[in-house]
Amino acid sequence: MTTALYPWLESSWQTLVRRVGANQLPHALVLCGQQGLGKVQLAQALVYYLLCDCGVAQQRDKNQHLWHSEAGHPDCLHLAPQGKLEIIKVDSVREVTHFISQTAHAQGYRVVLIEQAERMNVAAANALLKVLEEPGERCCFILVSSHPEQLLPTIRSRCQTVNITADTQRAIDWLTSQGVAQAAEKLAIAKTPLAVMQWQEAGWFEVYENLRQALKQHQEPTTIAKQFVDQAPLPTLLSWLIGWLSEVIRHQPQRVTQLQPLLGQYYQAYQDVLKPISLNAQLQLEDWLIRWRQYF
Repeated sequence: MTTALYPWLESSWQTLVRRVGANQLPHALVLCGQQGLGKVQLAQALVYYLLCDCGVAQQRDKNQHLWHSEAGHPDCLHLAPQGKLEIIKVDSVREVTHFISQTAHAQGYRVVLIEQAERMNVAAANALLKVLEEPGERCCFILVSSHPEQLLPTIRSRCQTVNITADTQRAIDWLTSQGVAQAAEKLAIAKTPLAVMQWQEAGWFEVYENLRQALKQHQEPTTIAKQFVDQAPLPTLLSWLIGWLSEVIRHQPQRVTQLQPLLGQYYQAYQDVLKPISLNAQLQLEDWLIRWRQYF
C-alpha cells in the first residue's frame, strides 16, 4: 500500500514526520482544515509511515508484508461514514474497543483512522470518548475532520489539533499541470485544490457565477431556489452566500453592524445543514434567499 502525497501538503507532512521522529506524536490527533485539501490522503500516509516506515528493518519488512491493498493492515482500523445519511454509528466505534485490546501483529503501533469524524452520531461520539480516556500503549488515533467544531468539546480536548493548509503556489502549479485554466482565479473561488477539480468536473464555476448574477439582478427568491436547488449541494450553495456576504462586510465596513446578524444566521444554518438529517432542500434555499433579499 502506498499513498500519493499532494505537493501542497509537503510542509504539513514534514511537521508530522518530525513529531514521530522526536517521539512527540500524541495518542490522538485531529487533522483539520477545509474540505478539498487531501487530509485523508495525508492521514493514510501517516498511517503507512507509522506502521511500515518506523522501527528496525526487520519490523518494517514484516509490517509491509502484512499490508494488503484490499484488506488493509491488521494493525489499522479505518472508520468512515456509511449509509444513506452518511454517519458513523456506535457499532462501528465499538469495534475500536476490541481492536485496541488486541496485541499488535508486528509489535508496533495500532492505529485507528476515523474519516469525517464529525459525522459520528451522539452515541458513537460518547463511545469514542471513553476509549480516548484509556487509549492503551502504542495506540494512535487519527481523526480527520473538515468541521472539527462539530466534534464533542471533550473529544477535542483529548486530541492535539493539527491545522492543515495548502501551499498556494504548489497548489496552483499542480492544478495547472492537471490542465486547469486560470488556476489561480479558480483556487481563489473554490478555496482548495481538490475543490477546484470537483467544481470543474461538476460545472459549479458556471453555477457559482449564474447564482451571483441572479442575486445582483434581485430575482425572486422562489425563482432562484427552484432554478439552482439541484445544481449544487445545499452546503455548497450556502457556503457561497456566506462567502459573498463576508466579502461585502470586508469591502463595506460601515455595514458590519447591519450584516453581522445575517452572517451569524447563515453560520448557524451551515452547522445545521451538515447534520445527518433529511431536509427539504428547496424550502431551505428559499429561506436563505429571502433573508438575503431583506438586506440587499
